[in-house]
Amino acid sequence: MKKKFSILIIGSMLFPQITFPCIADDTSIDPNMDKDMSSKLYEWIKVDGMENGRIKFDSLTGTIVDVETSMISAQIPTEINGSPVIAIGSLAFAGCYALREVIIPEEISYIGDLAFANCSSLNIIYFLGNKYQWEIVTSTAGISKSTVVECEAELLTAL
Repeated sequence: MKKKFSILIIGSMLFPQITFPCIADDTSIDPNMDKDMSSKLYEWIKVDGMENGRIKFDSLTGTIVDVETSMISAQIPTEINGSPVIAIGSLAFAGCYALREVIIPEEISYIGDLAFANCSSLNIIYFLGNKYQWEIVTSTAGISKSTVVECEAELLTAL
């Protein structure tokens, strides 16, 4: 028993002497990484209600992950190819400079970070849920304060 204990003590004294080199990677995070990944994972599909553009849709999560930046109007469907649509992903509509209006069904329970960033022509969003649902869904969606939001009979400005 003493011999095992001595080996354990000697081993623990020698182990700190062994070093492992660590190299820091000088990698920056690309804010368009989600869009870059979606271009490899999903196919462009044409969906009724999406004017002048196609989308990429993740049927496993029910998320619209990307749209073509040529989109000028978007009526988000409640389902695509039999899969429910419940979310708009981060940066999904980012950079859609010609996008003027969006209609979002109340079934959408999540809108990702900066989903509508740099949509400078976006004038109005019609959300078919209520004001409280909207506030929960859009906390970080990147919607311009000048965009008018209409929720069921309530008129809001973006948060």
